[in-house]
Amino acid sequence: MGDADDEGRLKARIIDFLGGGTRNGLHGTNGLKQAVDLDNGHLLDTQFIEDAVGAQSRKDISSYVRELYQRRVAALSLDPSELLKLQATLLLGLGEARYLTSEERRLALARTYRVYVPPGMKSPEGIHQFRDSFREIRRAERDDLIKRIADVVAEMLHKPQAPLATVGTKTPWEYEILEAQDDYIYPAKAEGQTRTVLRKRTIRSVVSALTKFRQTYTDRTLGGAMPDVQNVGQGQLTIENLRPSEENGVPGYRYDVVITFPPLQREAAPIEIAWLLTHRLTAEDQWHPGASHFVRLTPSVPIGKLSISVRFSAPEIPTDIWRIDNVPPQNALRTGVRGEALTPRNDRVAAEWNEITLGRTCGIVWQWPQHIH
Repeated sequence: MGDADDEGRLKARIIDFLGGGTRNGLHGTNGLKQAVDLDNGHLLDTQFIEDAVGAQSRKDISSYVRELYQRRVAALSLDPSELLKLQATLLLGLGEARYLTSEERRLALARTYRVYVPPGMKSPEGIHQFRDSFREIRRAERDDLIKRIADVVAEMLHKPQAPLATVGTKTPWEYEILEAQDDYIYPAKAEGQTRTVLRKRTIRSVVSALTKFRQTYTDRTLGGAMPDVQNVGQGQLTIENLRPSEENGVPGYRYDVVITFPPLQREAAPIEIAWLLTHRLTAEDQWHPGASHFVRLTPSVPIGKLSISVRFSAPEIPTDIWRIDNVPPQNALRTGVRGEALTPRNDRVAAEWNEITLGRTCGIVWQWPQHIH
């Protein structure tokens, strides 16, 4: 009985941990627990959950994550273990799904359950019906899924001989970024002006033949205008999955920058790609006196080296500038994660990073002067 009781308490703790993370995802903060003490010498954290779920299938389900929130997939060619991995990824915000909004994850999860659409009702209406009734009607499915994930995690905990570094057999990305460089230029005034950022990436393929680079971005300006995107490197650039996105009352857009090029082999020399984003600003984009602002990068694939620079336009030069290093994205503006102070030189400030954690944010934060117009 003792072992059974211990097992029951263990699973109860795991279920409580998973259940507390289904609103904003396990990688969200907002007061959610990021780790739980199992009282047996183990501290269960989000990375262990992700590794345990990822080990369920050799199939890379990242493409399904993208397809599911774009449109209803009529038939998923997934076996039960792969479907569990996909649903767990969506429910808990793991892997690529952590960068979806909670709304996008709910809609994608609804599709994996083959939401029933009554005669005469359009498919999106049925999906929104699922979204609106998620907590009540679908609670049983959610609870069952959490219990199945808890079983997977508990089984993994009983296999200490399996190092987490070797759990899973497929790399969830197709390329690595050897070097990333983002250079921003801010105007002195907003209305009628432009803010630009030049992004450069040196990439190396980790698959047999890479033909496509994809990065999802969210741009927010008070004017809510979509930036102009121009390819300034090799390959052909397109914008995919463009959709409005609002956060804390600030409108903007979420989109994928996709650059295609001739097949890049695994052993081939790295290539450099680059694109320029130009934000056309309006009076609503005026910098507010004393307001904090930041530029940052939160990687979803490995990055060897990152450099970010910001050039300001006189006379609007911030006097309080600092860096942030591998912090949770939601904490980027919190004073508790404030890193080394930075001093502009010739109205330009820059920082570099060589150790970057996936899913964590590195960047530059500043406060606009109190006298700014």
